[in-house]
Amino acid sequence: MSKDTERWGVEGNEILSHIPTEFSEEVKRYARDVVLERSRYLFVRRENKELVGYCTHCQQEHAYIDAVKYGQEIKCIHCKSICIMKQNGRGRKYLNDDGYFVWFDKSIKDPNVLVARGIYVQRDYSQAYEKVQTTFAVTAAYVFGDGQSKMVNRTWWGGDTRGWYLRSTVFSESGGAMSSTPHYMAIESIERAVKDTPFQYSTWEHYKDGDLIKLFDVAAKYPCIEYLTKLGLTSIVRAKIQGGRTYGAINWRAKKIDAVLKVTKQDLLEIRKSGLDIRPFTLWLFQQFKKEGAKVSILEVHGFVGLCGGNHIRDDIQLLRKTFSLNQIRNFTIKQYQRKNPKGRHYWSGSQVLVAWRDYLSDARRLGMEVTDESILYPSNLYQAHQKLLKKIKILANKALNDQIKHRLPMLAKYKFESDGFIIRPAESSDELIREGNALKHCVGTYAKRYAEAQIDLFVIRKESDPDKPFYTLEVRGGRVSQVYGLKNCLPTKKVQAFVDAFKATKLKKSTKRKGVAV
Repeated sequence: MSKDTERWGVEGNEILSHIPTEFSEEVKRYARDVVLERSRYLFVRRENKELVGYCTHCQQEHAYIDAVKYGQEIKCIHCKSICIMKQNGRGRKYLNDDGYFVWFDKSIKDPNVLVARGIYVQRDYSQAYEKVQTTFAVTAAYVFGDGQSKMVNRTWWGGDTRGWYLRSTVFSESGGAMSSTPHYMAIESIERAVKDTPFQYSTWEHYKDGDLIKLFDVAAKYPCIEYLTKLGLTSIVRAKIQGGRTYGAINWRAKKIDAVLKVTKQDLLEIRKSGLDIRPFTLWLFQQFKKEGAKVSILEVHGFVGLCGGNHIRDDIQLLRKTFSLNQIRNFTIKQYQRKNPKGRHYWSGSQVLVAWRDYLSDARRLGMEVTDESILYPSNLYQAHQKLLKKIKILANKALNDQIKHRLPMLAKYKFESDGFIIRPAESSDELIREGNALKHCVGTYAKRYAEAQIDLFVIRKESDPDKPFYTLEVRGGRVSQVYGLKNCLPTKKVQAFVDAFKATKLKKSTKRKGVAV
């Protein structure tokens, strides 16, 4: 016997022993009236110039006088159901309605245990529509109780336990195999199933709009969700249900609510009075403030997180905490955000301040500035201080590029060429390329880095009569001219093209036979 088979024998059969084997009248009614409510048709045929319709819901035939169009809705005369009119002999080859729903029950083995079934239902009208029956198949089974939850499911309908698979985690098929099938959660079944069980206190009613399979999975393992919900902290519970981050802010197995939230009784009282639906990140940040001994309220932390736009600031805060306390981070952020500038606001959220501050400090270190000096750490105007550093960084970057280009110029000098009143020579610096791009209104300035790194070669074409005025720019890639553009990316004139051809024949032909342009 394999380990999987042995494991199934021990756990799988135990799970199925809790599950009802029959479909109650309530289950059938829910499938008929809710899941397959739209699967009601009136199949019409003509008899002696009279329309006769057969209702698939009440299974009665009636004559219809009013002219109707096929495909439109019509009310059955007998059962008053809204049906879709269908022609008797057409359009039924692929007429097949299905749905999926989760139905909850008490365990047939232990009344304190909650169970659920994922049920697939189907009605196939491709054959004789008078004999259509709703077919039922259990595709998933769940057991919730004793501090744990279990799940089995199968990938085809019918068969015995060989078709079942024991799952290591509990999940809802509504978000997986049945996501493309109309799916429902039978709320009415939950109300009866949880009565007089530990789950009647699970506060599941607050989460009807979500995945209740995951809710009961969490409730079975962590009863503290009752305390959290009653305290109004449903966002924290939802994060757990949905598999979101809770940042280690919750002790899920704790018995008392202050221990669950990892706060003092005084802080708990403050949280209760605030009436806030605190999110996991806000709680985590509040805990971090308290660890640093900061005298800050939950309302102030909540406001700071709101100013910064949510939990995406965590990485920036953690980086800044290497240099500053959380109080210093909060105070400086608020101060810079509120700063009034003659030309308007520079920062529209706290997160923008944090990012700018982070980058400003990084640039200061790059420039070798003394970042222990408070005047540098806390500039009175962060925006202006950062802009000044950016200019210095740009100069530094341009100098590095220019040094690389300068190093290449002796090797590229042999490609200088003069003919027919034109001159071509290698570009001398990134500054020249920027001026070239600005004058000719093209993008050669963005090629400076590639030019400096010898990925390409860039040459400027000038008139002999005006050698300093940008005229055309030429790119060589892999020993071949890849592009030549003038003002607004215009192509070379015939005369300029003739000059370029002469350049290629004189300077590039021999080089391409070897290794291309020297680098």
